[in-house]
Amino acid sequence: MTIKNFSMDLIIKEEDFIGKGRMKKNFFDMTDEEKEVWRQEITENTRRTLFAKGQPLIYSKASVMVAEYEDGRVINV
Repeated sequence: MTIKNFSMDLIIKEEDFIGKGRMKKNFFDMTDEEKEVWRQEITENTRRTLFAKGQPLIYSKASVMVAEYEDGRVINV
């Protein structure tokens, strides 16, 4: 299957989207323990990336949206 952008006549093959991530192993082949480690790594990588850009990590805590900053501050949004 291919995706064609008619405005630029660019053809992107579906295969180009597969295997481009950081995963070392297919998610569906992982054990429960490997999935938990992967989730923790994703969380830490996301936090690190946002803080490097000077942005807070936004998430829900006890049904309240909060912003966590690199310096440890957590404020309600």
